[in-house]
Amino acid sequence: MIIGNAERSYVSCPKCGRGDVSLYRYPDSSYGLCCYSCFESRYNKPMQSYSFKPTPVFVGKNDGESRDYHIGIEIEVEYKKGGAADHINFEAWRDDYAAVAARSARDGISKMYWPMIYFKTDRSLENGLEIITHPMSHRYINDTGLFIELFDSLKAIGFKGGADYTRCGTHYHISKAAFGKKDIYRMLKLVYSDMDDLYKLSGRKDFDQFSKYAADASFDVKNKEFLNIIKSGQTQDRHVAMNVTAHTLEFRFFAGVGSYKDILKQVKTLRSIINYAISPDVDYKNLTIKNLLKGEKKCA
Repeated sequence: MIIGNAERSYVSCPKCGRGDVSLYRYPDSSYGLCCYSCFESRYNKPMQSYSFKPTPVFVGKNDGESRDYHIGIEIEVEYKKGGAADHINFEAWRDDYAAVAARSARDGISKMYWPMIYFKTDRSLENGLEIITHPMSHRYINDTGLFIELFDSLKAIGFKGGADYTRCGTHYHISKAAFGKKDIYRMLKLVYSDMDDLYKLSGRKDFDQFSKYAADASFDVKNKEFLNIIKSGQTQDRHVAMNVTAHTLEFRFFAGVGSYKDILKQVKTLRSIINYAISPDVDYKNLTIKNLLKGEKKCA
């Protein structure tokens, strides 16, 4: 992996004590300077633990957009059905994919932070993994070849995704700082307007799985609990359709994806939800999934 220029050379590593090494600053800036061997052991693993969370790298620009937000994607995939993934040389596959996908990277992504994606274990899956991207502009998502290569490579070794794999879902994080409290309130109002309509919009094929991992928050928009989310800036239970966190707004209700076209379709739907919710032309009382879909049909 290309990691950029060393900040210091011919010194001892503060992490492992090795002498006469070069020190680099890696994606998780909180870890500080370390040698390449320490980087290998901390970051360059074929599979990270569920708790792994590097410092995000924002890629791409949204020139001309009224709201400048980036989108981070979490993709869940399973290894076939009932299969076992133990025999796969995952590290070799990951390195091969990174080499191919790097050639497709655009918008001047820093080589130091390649790959744009990393892989994590996921306890909600029977025999699968979670693929996490760094935050990207929607234009970058539309233009990059990153996902085409990813899904081709996943399929080649037996990993599957898509709505038929009902345990798999796709989560989208958007930059919370781009929106005010009123915007967030309106998004929540829209998402929770009708869970049956949201289920149809999600593309999922199993309502029980939809309810388990992207549940109704079980409160009315006029309730104190709902208002407390806006005041505190966070939801208490993250397993809800729209999760408000300290730094992002997470939309958790989408079905699993099995292709680049699936990603583009879901990102288009996500952007429609956001644009409709924050539009000054849409009255608060009309913020429902039904009205959103009616408006899209008129424009089609």
